[in-house]
Amino acid sequence: MEEQMVTRLLSELATVRTGLVLSRKRTEPEDPALIQYPLLSMKSIRSNGTIDTNALDTFFAQGRLHDAYITHCGDVIVRLTSPFTAVVVDASSEGIVVPTNFAIIRIRDKSLLAEYLVWYLGTRAAKKVISTQTTGHVVVAIRPHFFSDMEIVLPTYEQQKIIAQYHKYMFEEQELTQRLMSLKKLLQEMKFIGMNRKKTP
Repeated sequence: MEEQMVTRLLSELATVRTGLVLSRKRTEPEDPALIQYPLLSMKSIRSNGTIDTNALDTFFAQGRLHDAYITHCGDVIVRLTSPFTAVVVDASSEGIVVPTNFAIIRIRDKSLLAEYLVWYLGTRAAKKVISTQTTGHVVVAIRPHFFSDMEIVLPTYEQQKIIAQYHKYMFEEQELTQRLMSLKKLLQEMKFIGMNRKKTP
């Protein structure tokens, strides 16, 4: 007998909050009491659902920040502005401060896999729902509480793992294709240079 898909509110499976208002906790580099943190930025969000730790900013905080605003392994971080990219936090991207232009989704229910949620939020169906709730014209944004009330189609955990793995393989294939195209372009340029050198008297 075929298993029926379950639909759950995301608020039943995870806590959703906005990031830190940086101006409330920012201090100067000369402050002896400061604590330095890596800071998430738009450029550190990859389209393949991961965080580029080489593209982080630095934040000087007035003392230790609340744990709720720091990334934990398994968190899902979502841009609150278009294109609303979602990424998952792994062991290499823990301990990063999340500012207000992102939502922090911290999964509480083990029936939901973080990597599956990242895939789900990137689907056409989810993007269509998100687009109906956006605000602004120049900068298209969405309020964090929208995600709390969002319905998530929840297959079995094993099915989620298969979907997440497929999603990972898809981006790996795209990256390999891009690298192959770059190598082919380089090879063509080298051939062109070699041909011109032979023609030179």
